[in-house]
Amino acid sequence: MKVVSNTSPLIGFAKIGRLGLLEQLFQRIMIPCMVYEEFFQACTPMEEQHFKKVATGFIQIVKVERLRPFSRRLDRGESEVLTLALQEQADFVILDDRKAFNEARELQLTAVSTRTVLTFAEERCLISSYREIEDELRENQFYPPNY
Repeated sequence: MKVVSNTSPLIGFAKIGRLGLLEQLFQRIMIPCMVYEEFFQACTPMEEQHFKKVATGFIQIVKVERLRPFSRRLDRGESEVLTLALQEQADFVILDDRKAFNEARELQLTAVSTRTVLTFAEERCLISSYREIEDELRENQFYPPNY
């Protein structure tokens, strides 16, 4: 299974020490270099430590050479994510930004949000309740979208 992630979902899962949940669900996640850089610019030392401890084996950093043009104005990270997802014919692209999410859908990509990833985890009995994890995210000032 090919999965590409944007920065925000990675930060959310790192905030609550649950990046390993992504590994359980997807085995491997690809992120473009810009997402890697954005993560380390935005994360706390604890989140950085969690990332380095857990993510090394399952997060693959990929250099995106040539960005595609998109119909919406996206930041560099989101553009790299969508370009990589198209290049790799990803099964899923994990995005919380509404503009990027809508762009992905228009490009026929299967876009999912952090909330959807949590419902996948609940369906596979990896967590008891996606709402409990969502509450934990909110307690840590991370607000997953309602889609």
